[in-house]
Amino acid sequence: KCFQIDPEFSLIAFSHHCIKSSTTGSHILTHDQQFPEIRDCLLSIDPETLGNLAEKLKTESIAYPNSEDEKNCYHLLKDLGLLAWYADGPNTNKKFQCSEINALCDHWGSPSWYITVSPSDTKHPICIYLADNDNNHAYTPNLHSLTECSKLVINNPVAHAQFFDFFIQLFLKEIIGIDSVTEGWFGKPAAFYATVEQQG
Repeated sequence: KCFQIDPEFSLIAFSHHCIKSSTTGSHILTHDQQFPEIRDCLLSIDPETLGNLAEKLKTESIAYPNSEDEKNCYHLLKDLGLLAWYADGPNTNKKFQCSEINALCDHWGSPSWYITVSPSDTKHPICIYLADNDNNHAYTPNLHSLTECSKLVINNPVAHAQFFDFFIQLFLKEIIGIDSVTEGWFGKPAAFYATVEQQG
């Protein structure tokens, strides 16, 4: 658990994951038929126009292109946004999620249930057990105060992520009935879509 309680480990691991995902996306994009067009567009972009457009987008939420150079800049940004789809967090990823949800609704119809799950990590004994540093492999949860529980979870984000994944997988299997031999509480689901709310 020495890496789990390192305050910089989560950020470094997430950064490496994003770099790896973006690199994979760039390799896939180079084999795409549109790559020569993207390459030519990138080489023909005027850096001054791109800088002016960036400054305009800082002050205005929507900035319409006023010239052919600005149209080319927008076209390039759209093409490069495909790389961001492979990484977690960017707006492009959220746009693709919306497209997936719309496609799912077109195929199966409107959802019957909207369920929000927010497990309380600082009060759940399994999360406290995963975050505890006593190296006790047997499940004998120690009794801690609420302040101590909060400190344990805050100092070990990996344990929190493990608990969240375990909780959601268990919820999908036992309550919803996904990948289960028995039906869920609401019957046999035709389809489901689960996503994690992203803060920031």
